Amino acid sequence: MGEAGMAATKTKATRRDVLRVASGIGGAAAVVGAVGAAAYMVPWLGDTAPPPAPPAAGTVDVDLAPLRAGQQVMVFWRSLPVFVVHRGAYGLHPHILSAAAR
Repeated sequence: MGEAGMAATKTKATRRDVLRVASGIGGAAAVVGAVGAAAYMVPWLGDTAPPPAPPAAGTVDVDLAPLRAGQQVMVFWRSLPVFVVHRGAYGLHPHILSAAAR
């Protein structure tokens, strides 16, 4: 093989060269696809955020100062009765009393 034969083999595409080019094109397509998918998903992910919590509506103020131990008061909240009981020390579980004494 002379100089002409060596030049011809250097420029001739081999199977390995074809595979390298094909995998490079495939990799570039994958990168473009990933970037496109991320660009598509960004607005969609922003829409999936939970809605803001509604403000507390229908609060009821109750004066508990005049209640003595054992008394209860019934208050209506959203047309439902709510019972507020001042239990005192006798109505609490012994574990709670021992924790409060610490």
